[in-house]
Amino acid sequence: MNNKLQKLSLIALFAALFSYVLIRASGLSFTHDESLSYTIIKGSPLWATSPNNHTLNTWLMGICSTLFGDRELSLRLPNVLAFLVFSTFVFLLLKGAKSSLFALLGAILMVVNPFLLDFFSIARGYGLSLGFMAASLYFFLRRDLSEHTGNSFLLDFTVAMFFAFLVLLSNLSAINFYLALLAVFAVQYPLWAFLYRKGKTWQHLAFAGILALASWSLKGSLTTLLQLSRENQLYFGEKKLVGSLDSLINCSFYFSTYPDGVNTIVKYAVIGLLATAVVTAAFQKFLHRRLQKVLSLILLITAGFVAEHHLFGANYPAERTALIFIPLFGLAWYEMAAIWRQKLRPSLQPVSDWGLLALLALPLVYHFASNANLQYTHTWQYDAHTKDAMEVVARANSAIGDGTETISISNSALFEPAINYYREINKLTKVQPATRDPLNIHATFIYEFEANELVPKDLERVAEFRDIKTVLFRGKAAVANIETENLPK
Repeated sequence: MNNKLQKLSLIALFAALFSYVLIRASGLSFTHDESLSYTIIKGSPLWATSPNNHTLNTWLMGICSTLFGDRELSLRLPNVLAFLVFSTFVFLLLKGAKSSLFALLGAILMVVNPFLLDFFSIARGYGLSLGFMAASLYFFLRRDLSEHTGNSFLLDFTVAMFFAFLVLLSNLSAINFYLALLAVFAVQYPLWAFLYRKGKTWQHLAFAGILALASWSLKGSLTTLLQLSRENQLYFGEKKLVGSLDSLINCSFYFSTYPDGVNTIVKYAVIGLLATAVVTAAFQKFLHRRLQKVLSLILLITAGFVAEHHLFGANYPAERTALIFIPLFGLAWYEMAAIWRQKLRPSLQPVSDWGLLALLALPLVYHFASNANLQYTHTWQYDAHTKDAMEVVARANSAIGDGTETISISNSALFEPAINYYREINKLTKVQPATRDPLNIHATFIYEFEANELVPKDLERVAEFRDIKTVLFRGKAAVANIETENLPK
């Protein structure tokens, strides 16, 4: 990056996005999957062997729970900090940009996506994996083959694979990123040694040792995947490869409703831009350029999914399990644009920068601004008001006092984990644990979707959340010390 304006423009963008991530992390209602991870750190074995257990995320949640308590921001802190890691390494990846406008283009393509940013504000492994992936990509891409010495290659290989291992610990569904990165490094080193007649015997042996160690490090992850497969727990995903792209586009649309056909236009635009990038890369020196390296990762990751589908019947990634493609696609397009920009006359390069910003970046910024919010996540929108509903229940809990009566809650199974999370952290000792049992109209409270026709029409509505179409009803259980009229509507 050549001047202060470039640096300041990126820092300003990342600071604004970090503020957004931080505010959401402190205020969003705890979600279904986060609450399941919370039960794991509290010792419940039920979900510890499920795909919900993102190992590094769960471990860091436990540390934050011990140090800072169990409130939302504390448990989400590792992913909030992961955004700093992510943005730092995106900044470093873009430091070679020839103008501030072009640097902004790259940052917007890689980062400004409301669906992607969701995962830095919640306690799941996806935000951690994105942060560590950006770090791994930086050490993978920072030098061309011709620039390497034996020591620099070994250093970049070691550090890139270390961060890739953290990606794997954060999110097991990112195993193909690890495999693809390992495969490209395994090809690059002998190619480097052959083309440039470089490398000493001890460096060749060191490379073989690091390669063996990185391969051996897969053992635990592969064992876990095979176990989950045997237990039929890898059911999430798409049946067709194109379904992965469709699901990622739909999630990236977030809550926006666009005219019919826009999804198809965007899908073919994505495919067209990737195809153009492949053609562009074909005219660069083999495995010497960043664009080729990024495309190699994308193609190997995709090939891995295809092979797993046909060999093991695995589903293709969908929604959050396909999340790693967002920064990879953005980086590929940025690198392609950088190559074409260099071919232009200097006088036309600023015009090109403005044109690309108008064509690609500004629509993404507008879309993000239209969907930015402090209340919802895309995947777990239904949990947006579980915290509010439990505040009503907490008032009822306080109203009972020291009596022997208890409060029961009947609820949709989707709400059970978050209800129990708020029951525990708010120390609602008079509230019985929520279950996934069928509807019980004789419970003290019923928290259900408006559309559930099994809920009697004559039940009192204590609180309504029309944006997500959920209602907290007063059930038919009589608890003498609770005055319904004193509860907030």
